Amino acid sequence: VLFDPPRIILGKTGKLFNINVGPTTSVLLDTLYCDEYLRIGMGGTSGTRFVFKRCLEAKDEDEAKEFIPLLNRRPTSKRKALSVLGTLFTTGLYASIIRRNALLRITGGILGLLSFLLGSLIATSTGGIEQGD
Repeated sequence: VLFDPPRIILGKTGKLFNINVGPTTSVLLDTLYCDEYLRIGMGGTSGTRFVFKRCLEAKDEDEAKEFIPLLNRRPTSKRKALSVLGTLFTTGLYASIIRRNALLRITGGILGLLSFLLGSLIATSTGGIEQGD
């Protein structure tokens, strides 16, 4: 099975935040049982078991398809996301060091810290994909 990179999407339409993190992957899956309602599989190398059940009600079918418009939306590039977070970090740092207003200093410090942490996570993320054995 080929998997796209993991994607983080915030907001109902994905306009707020939409970025891929990590690489594409391919894994071996064994199908142990399959009929029109149920599929039981196992990871070919990990042995992890998967159970999938088909949606039988119309409301379940609609809910199962909610993700399609989000995945059709083009994700923000990692470079662009890091540029925006870098700008927020710089702005926050400026406000926390240069400004004399205490509220601006605190807000700037929080903005700088959060943008730095999120940028660090995005820059170093493997998307949860384990490297090596």
